[in-house]
Amino acid sequence: MHHTSDIMSSIGLTRCADVPCLRSLVPGQTLWFANLPRVVADLDNALDPGHQNISLVPSEDGSHIEAVEIILPGSQGVRAGDIVLLYGPPCRVDIRYSPKGANVVFQYPGLYAQLDIGGWQLNPDTRIHFIILRRLANQPPYPKSDPCAFGSSRSGVGVRSTLGYAQRSWRGFTSLRQ
Repeated sequence: MHHTSDIMSSIGLTRCADVPCLRSLVPGQTLWFANLPRVVADLDNALDPGHQNISLVPSEDGSHIEAVEIILPGSQGVRAGDIVLLYGPPCRVDIRYSPKGANVVFQYPGLYAQLDIGGWQLNPDTRIHFIILRRLANQPPYPKSDPCAFGSSRSGVGVRSTLGYAQRSWRGFTSLRQ
């Protein structure tokens, strides 16, 4: 059983048949127009105005929901530990380094979670500020690259890096100082 933070529960961020979803919306599976009135009503009731911004993106052909984008200001309570607890270890971690810290992205099949860290410490309480739920790479209507094809903790692939940027397998919560 997975436990989530209050903010994740109030937004409706969960799993549907082992796929990331938002209030039973599964990108690539949920029909666009058939569900739009229910979705708008549910989201209006769930959101605290001015705190979260949720956008629905239609598929290229307009038949399904392609993606769900969630912007969470730093004051909101979605934390890195909540994402890992609910979805397991990310299949890949993308890191962009800067003098002030790092921008980190947790990659999952169907989910992208972005956070900024200062002080070079990635810990369970680090705040997530942007989440995208997206259609899985193997779903129609057209092929899509799989973010977990490289650097997957499930496949055991290791590290790819260039100056200021790295893709790594999940190593747990740790210091990113080099």
